[in-house]
Amino acid sequence: MSPDKLTDEEEEMRDMLTGLPDRSMFMDILRQTVERGELHGNCCAVVLVTLDGLPEVNLRNGRSAGDAVLRSAADSLRGCISERDMVARVAGNAFALILSGVHRRADIQRVVADLRAALSLGVMDDDLYLPIQASLGVDVYPDGGKDPAGLLARAGRGATGGAAAVRAMRH
Repeated sequence: MSPDKLTDEEEEMRDMLTGLPDRSMFMDILRQTVERGELHGNCCAVVLVTLDGLPEVNLRNGRSAGDAVLRSAADSLRGCISERDMVARVAGNAFALILSGVHRRADIQRVVADLRAALSLGVMDDDLYLPIQASLGVDVYPDGGKDPAGLLARAGRGATGGAAAVRAMRH
């Protein structure tokens, strides 16, 4: 989905701050990914990334600092995924990813480790270093079911579990 070839409808389904797809577009694409998975036997992973402490950054350093954190996080997440994957901003401090074509837990764990490492670099905003702390949760289709909303919700529950959610994937 090249940014140069977006329809008006797709353009409206973008987050203005980050340029990423919004929750509505994410859910549409996740539904399509699950449907393709049913037809072809493919699996995918849904990752929810919640930026912890973003409201405090806004309060302490101003909204422009919070916006810088969001833009940097979006860029970092984009840099960790392949062309067949996607990342969207699904809430004020949350991003969701679809990892297509993952076949083993080790593949998912590698991407999650890359996401954590990229986000841990933090942001420089007007000579001020702003650390990024994030919680990540994962759910896998078809193991987690066929309902896109359920996949995202279970990934969200994992994000609130922090490191325990990523450890649970190892079993």
